[in-house]
Amino acid sequence: VILMNNIDLSGIEFTSIPTFGGIFDGQGYTISGLSLTGYGSPQGLFCYIQEGALIKKLTVKGIVTPVGTKSIVGGVAGNNSGTIQNCIFNGVIRGDEYIGGIAGINQAKGLISNCSVQGIAYGEHNVGGIAGENFGTILLSTNKASINTTVEESTFNLEDISNINIEK
Repeated sequence: VILMNNIDLSGIEFTSIPTFGGIFDGQGYTISGLSLTGYGSPQGLFCYIQEGALIKKLTVKGIVTPVGTKSIVGGVAGNNSGTIQNCIFNGVIRGDEYIGGIAGINQAKGLISNCSVQGIAYGEHNVGGIAGENFGTILLSTNKASINTTVEESTFNLEDISNINIEK
């Protein structure tokens, strides 16, 4: 998959991509307005990134605040066994356990490289800016998100994203 333009999902009911096993080249474009607030775990733009898959050069802006089990929540991927490279997440991630700006869980075969996160990540257990739980490799990545700061539930909305600066 090669992204050819920015995509604005504002006001669109979007469901996470259940599993991905190929190459997704964002070419530096942005998917904005992502709002994942329904049931289901894991949650992220991609629920599962399979071993051997590659997500690269993509910016994701939005909120991932599921209901229900609220486990394994990430901005790009809920559960990563592939490679996420040169990606940015800018927004709000909230759940109970395994909460990360890029991936909720980075599995043993997972690689997160040259990624960055800005915004807010909030959860009860295993919360991190890049990954909530890491069994794999994280290289040259930067977290500028607030982790488990005191935030009222009412502040988790897309309007807050416009107040968060993106640095490239």
